[in-house]
Parts: sequence; structure tokens; C-alpha cells
Amino acid sequence: MKYFTPTIDKYFAAWILRDTWDSRHPLDMQRFYRFVRAIDYFSKAIRRPPIDLDDPILSIYPAKLRPKFAKTIVGFDRNPRTYDEEGLKKKIVLAVRRNHENFNKTHVEEQAAEFAERGMLILDVLWAWKQMPFPDEKIRKWEPDFK
Repeated sequence: MKYFTPTIDKYFAAWILRDTWDSRHPLDMQRFYRFVRAIDYFSKAIRRPPIDLDDPILSIYPAKLRPKFAKTIVGFDRNPRTYDEEGLKKKIVLAVRRNHENFNKTHVEEQAAEFAERGMLILDVLWAWKQMPFPDEKIRKWEPDFK
């Protein structure tokens, strides 16, 4: 089974090869979340083009601080080969059809779309979380001294 890198494929197989992959049972969801985390953890990052200082994503910051945050946000971006929602959906459908003949095609398509969308949402949150500079030195300087 070759859909992602060999390491990510192990997590994918642990989730998708079970007959209950689409049951939403807590253990199946845990396997799915581990698979999504593996995509995030084991995928190689690629360089992003420089971000424009007038980009709407920077509009939440004061004008003086935008260059600092632009450098932080530029960093690295997700790998489009593994972080594409449509590609993820196709890989799920392909794996289910190869390993589970008894599933209805429309059911598989619907479930794959739903899991791909959920996976992308999680990956976007993980990516944004990693981009956030922490700890923020200005906030730490203003921190009251609790005793």
C-alpha cells in the first residue's frame, strides 16, 4: 500500500484497513487523528514565497509590527503533495475500494469527502499553531507578578 511516505502509510493503514474506519467510534477516530498527525509530523515542508505586508492575514497587527510577523508567517508552508484535500479524498476512496469491496460507492465518496475535509481543518489548525510565535516577549514583560 503506497499512498504517502512509508511512515505515513503505516498510520493510514492502521485506520483505513479496518472495517469500522467510517464508524466514528472513538477508537477509529483516534486512529484517524493519529494518521492526520502523522501527515503533519512526517511531511517535508517547502519554502513559501514572501508575504506582502498589505496581506489581509497581517491586518490584525499594527503597521509597525507587520514586518516582524511577516517574517514569522513566511517561514515554511505545508507540502501540497500531501496536504491537498481533493488528493486526500482520492487516496481514501482508492484505499477503501482496494481493501473493502462491500462498501457502497456513494457512501465511500461521502465519507471520504467528510474525512478529507476534517483532516484538512485539523492540518490547517496545526500549521497555524506552529506559526504563532510563542512565548510572546511583550506579554511576558507585562505579566503581573503573581505570588
